[in-house]
Amino acid sequence: MPRGRWASLTVRLDLYERLRSLAASRGATMDELLRQLVGSVEAERSEAWTRCPLCGARLKASRLERHLERVHPRRQPPASWQPPSS
Repeated sequence: MPRGRWASLTVRLDLYERLRSLAASRGATMDELLRQLVGSVEAERSEAWTRCPLCGARLKASRLERHLERVHPRRQPPASWQPPSS
């Protein structure tokens, strides 16, 4: 999705009408509604992933503890590191 203005978004007419109705019920424009919807999906994705504090590997937050036990059994994370909140 473009970061600036929406260049073009092709949707079926019935979906467009439902989105327009939803935007009107929230007192928002279509652009504002779409940004809210896309932003909530991006937030969900960013919460689901984290990086290992020891090697920097990207992995799901729920698997971090298992990763530390299997890949780094003898190493401890830095004292400043805080585990992700679930």
